[in-house]
Amino acid sequence: MEREQYIQGRLFDDLVKSNKKESAKAYSQYLGRIEKLQQVIRKLRKNDLESGHCFMVFDERLEEDEAFYEYPDGNIRIERLDKSNIEVPRQVIKMLNRSEIKALRSKHAVIR
Repeated sequence: MEREQYIQGRLFDDLVKSNKKESAKAYSQYLGRIEKLQQVIRKLRKNDLESGHCFMVFDERLEEDEAFYEYPDGNIRIERLDKSNIEVPRQVIKMLNRSEIKALRSKHAVIR
């Protein structure tokens, strides 16, 4: 979240230095695109969970082969996937507790 805010802030600062009116418009369009992408992801998440499937969320703090997997029952786990052989079941690294799930949901807008 901090990294996203930093990047958005830098983009905004750079644009403001060049042309204030154009930069505000470009920044607004940028934010609009992000919101549309988040809406699409939320819809995919909802469809996956309603179909009984898990929903995968990547996070920069996890290892490259790990991700958060949200399940229809509300549980979220950190799981490791063997990318060289996806037929092998994912390895559960950790089951998140309620406070960790709440923190994760507040960090990632798409799983709120």
